[in-house]
Amino acid sequence: MSEDLKVLVECDHRVIDERLFIDQRDFRTVFFPYPIATGHFQVRVNGYLIEPLNYYHGYGTIDRNGNISLNLYVDENSVSPKRQKFIFNIPQAADDIIEVSYTSPASYCQKCFGTGLVYDYQVKMDGSGYKKVTGISKLRQDCLKSILTVRESNPFHTWVGTSIESLVGNKFNDIMLFDLKREIGSVLSNLREAQIKQSSYQTVTKEETLKSVDNISVIRDTVDPTLLLIEVDVTSLSGQTVSITQAFRSTGSISGLL
Repeated sequence: MSEDLKVLVECDHRVIDERLFIDQRDFRTVFFPYPIATGHFQVRVNGYLIEPLNYYHGYGTIDRNGNISLNLYVDENSVSPKRQKFIFNIPQAADDIIEVSYTSPASYCQKCFGTGLVYDYQVKMDGSGYKKVTGISKLRQDCLKSILTVRESNPFHTWVGTSIESLVGNKFNDIMLFDLKREIGSVLSNLREAQIKQSSYQTVTKEETLKSVDNISVIRDTVDPTLLLIEVDVTSLSGQTVSITQAFRSTGSISGLL
């Protein structure tokens, strides 16, 4: 029986301790590589979490009402989409290691690439280990992973993925939706072939093995033109039917795991 330690969850678009570099012209300015979603962020210098009003590494000021204001500004040299920068109160050392945690907008998230879904390790409630996905749940997750992965982003399995991320920022049209439907059918066929090869050296249960793709539906919502509904019905080798439904917006967000 094969299993997957990475569980499909909704992405929080949170970037943790990303290494950023200080501007060598003033040793105070740090540029974010992508837009950030809110004005809240955390800074570590040489591994230590820094408070905004820290004397040596501070990046904020306090107003007359006692409120802390972070030195966060729009990078005037950036083009659309506008990015941000923050400025330390005083110059920093050239060899300081600066790490920043922040939340990115869904459409610029480098974890889920705008799909709203990410595969991550999940610890059991009792702390005894990690959750594992097996059987029919693994088949469902494998199908979703194959569909939502950015095409050719996996160098070891280049067949995995579709061009669904290319829909971000574009208007849906019939040709685009037809091509996406064809891609979904092709990637699921490749998944079945991969499972057959896998079964030659590892036990693959009937519940997790894809037998057939019974339906693929890619339709635009009649009320919201930015909303795309993807419905896929598959049958496992054990005869169990799995229905997979995802709502995808052209703005790059997915409305949860349906």
